[in-house]
Amino acid sequence: MFGARMMFGAVGAVLLALGMVFAMVRKSAADHDLAEELHVEISRCKGYAANPAFYDYIADQCHKDAFANNYTFELRGRRVSAGLNDAYFDEVIECMIQKAKDEGSPQVAKELEELFTEPAPDAPPAK
Repeated sequence: MFGARMMFGAVGAVLLALGMVFAMVRKSAADHDLAEELHVEISRCKGYAANPAFYDYIADQCHKDAFANNYTFELRGRRVSAGLNDAYFDEVIECMIQKAKDEGSPQVAKELEELFTEPAPDAPPAK
């Protein structure tokens, strides 16, 4: 009886460890995918072609911090929960706009504001 309990405990520990590894792999993939999506979005700015290094720099800096602040990883008993908070998007956008201003590029800040505040193509017009 005691041996069976130890065996089930060991199996549970192994499954929990596998769940944590899986969650960490998902975090890395989510980090990479979001960074790529952010770069695709900012490449739509009018001035991107003239200075892609600057746009990519502020995107990388802001994504790194916003992702770290908003990706959650929780261990709840025997379950592992991981995911991205909705606040990531607001934080990364605000950060990029502010960083552009701080770096002396108000035009870039303006383009980013326009890009991320434009209505969706299928949204009804504002009244």
